[in-house]
Amino acid sequence: MAEVAKVSKAAKVSEERMMIQVLHNRECNFWQTTWEMLDELIAEKKLDAVLEEVLIADDAEAATYRFFGSPQVMINGRDIDPEASRVTNFHSSGCRPYFSAGSASDYPPREILEAALQAATQQ
Repeated sequence: MAEVAKVSKAAKVSEERMMIQVLHNRECNFWQTTWEMLDELIAEKKLDAVLEEVLIADDAEAATYRFFGSPQVMINGRDIDPEASRVTNFHSSGCRPYFSAGSASDYPPREILEAALQAATQQ
């Protein structure tokens, strides 16, 4: 079973809390940078959100979570990468690249996270 830890410095009491999950595997530690950026953004924007860490331990869990590389960010059950819906090969290993402004990164750049949070607040 996937290891899950719920933490958010900025979470407030609310029934309509935003759920943000950072899924990762043991091999790729870039999830920690993603986590720190999300935690900062939640506080800066005063979002009512729960930030949840999910460790994907094997391919069965990867299929359950539709995981295909670390880190993977889900907001309210949706991957922040619009192309993620096309992926059908789920696996627990490896890092996941993110592309922005013509370059690749080992974790989602801040502008991608900001845009995803903004879009989620407008839903």
